[in-house]
Amino acid sequence: MVEIYQPCYDGRLPVLADYQRLERCCKESLPFVDDLQARLADVLANIADTPISRLEKLLPRD
Repeated sequence: MVEIYQPCYDGRLPVLADYQRLERCCKESLPFVDDLQARLADVLANIADTPISRLEKLLPRD
């Protein structure tokens, strides 16, 4: 597992690289996701109150 403080080969932090990869995937395959930051904020606000069996409701749908 990559540590958060360990830079990637291109100098970016792994978390930033993952966020950029997620953003690119969402824009390419999920056209209804206009504001990724708002979507992530919604997920983070609701994840603590969501039972494990219902986590899929926080995932984007095709």
